[in-house]
Amino acid sequence: MNDQDLLERVANIRVWRQYDQRAPHKPLLILCALGRLRNRLNRLVAYSDIEHTLTELLGLFGRPRRSHHPDDPFKRLPGDNLWELQFPAELEGRPSTSLNLTELRKFNVAGGFPQEIYDYLTNRNDLVETIASRLLATNFPTTYHDEIRRMVGLDVEETTATTKKNVRDPQFRENVLRAYGRECCVCGSNLRLDNSLFDLEAAHIMWHSHGGPDEISNGLALCGFHHKAFDRGAWGLLDSDYSIQVSSELNGSGQAMEMLLNFEGQNLRLPRKPSLHPNTDYIQWHRREVFRDALA
Repeated sequence: MNDQDLLERVANIRVWRQYDQRAPHKPLLILCALGRLRNRLNRLVAYSDIEHTLTELLGLFGRPRRSHHPDDPFKRLPGDNLWELQFPAELEGRPSTSLNLTELRKFNVAGGFPQEIYDYLTNRNDLVETIASRLLATNFPTTYHDEIRRMVGLDVEETTATTKKNVRDPQFRENVLRAYGRECCVCGSNLRLDNSLFDLEAAHIMWHSHGGPDEISNGLALCGFHHKAFDRGAWGLLDSDYSIQVSSELNGSGQAMEMLLNFEGQNLRLPRKPSLHPNTDYIQWHRREVFRDALA
């Protein structure tokens, strides 16, 4: 085994796909395993001991749906030569994909990196970081990265590792901010320090990691707060009139809540040219894949 071989295995994991739906189950499980390795935890972990964490991760960062299936990556990842399961005698000879949720719990089935991979990654924080960064960059928007790292035990450390990210158009941010008059299209924020904007970002409606292009019609000029809330599915758009819809699952109080509810039902502040308005296909993708009311 060498670095390139392992990186190719990770890059080629078979992810369930139907049209353009997201399925981050396997990447999240691998990130959990990397966090365990970095924190010197046992190579194998019982499904019942990781089920809650996986369910929470899928609830926060997966597709909006009524129920999640953390058992799927646990029993399917062995097919990608990145995971192994330890069976009790009662289950010997069974293909891992045939195991049901009750059996995983009852028989305390454990899983983890194969010994060869675990040993190869031990004391290789540079390679662990490279794998983690690539998984994050290819499956999630940047607004998710820090929180996912924290939850799986991969908080950013000083590293000299280089990471391969999807190539982005360096002009995307400038083009989007110019089209939207350099103001947040929700609240109108245009905070500047001297002459520099410091809290205005160009958000992808359809995530770049999932094929969303670096085009103005796939971009929104948003302040940091509304950008993160948009990427987390706390609010979305109606494609009929570009009006703001706040998730009914959102709860709480204070200024942050008001910063969302105060704009519910209002239309976005759009570019003057209709050709630069958000593309309805990208809005519909966000509603299906991100907005927390789009329950499957």
